[in-house]
Amino acid sequence: DRCVIILDVPAVVGMARGVASLPGTVGSAGSGGAPVGRAAGAEAGAAVPEVLLVEDSDTIREGMKRLLEQAGYRVTEARDGAEGIALALAKKPPFDLVSTDVMMPNVDGYELTRRLRETREYHEVPIVMVTSRAEKIDRIRGFDVGVDEYIVKPLDRSELVRAVRKLLGR
Repeated sequence: DRCVIILDVPAVVGMARGVASLPGTVGSAGSGGAPVGRAAGAEAGAAVPEVLLVEDSDTIREGMKRLLEQAGYRVTEARDGAEGIALALAKKPPFDLVSTDVMMPNVDGYELTRRLRETREYHEVPIVMVTSRAEKIDRIRGFDVGVDEYIVKPLDRSELVRAVRKLLGR
């Protein structure tokens, strides 16, 4: 029964300074449907990297999706590990990168990573684990199943984009 407004504070400040506008607003760089910052992620004519985002929290998933799209990536969402595995295995060619939470219903992020790493298509695809599990044993377990990067929530916006760019060689 409550309404929560989530603001992208850096974007609002940028709009106030006239630096950037939100996609779809009048006079914005993104009014043609392309996300702000797209040029940073993909040059004209180059393929846009595709990211599979597996996160059970609607709020966190939407924020991460917006962040990655603004950085120039095409994002496909999954609400849990089982849906993430199904989407990944159905995608031809495979996603360029997978981002997953750990604690999710049905299949957790560790199992999702393990199953993807067992396939030929996802054996070398970068996987980023973004989770609130900050214990050393959780990190070790993540790297043991095959993640390339382990990021602890609360999420630093620039940390995720930096990790994705590094892993995709951008």
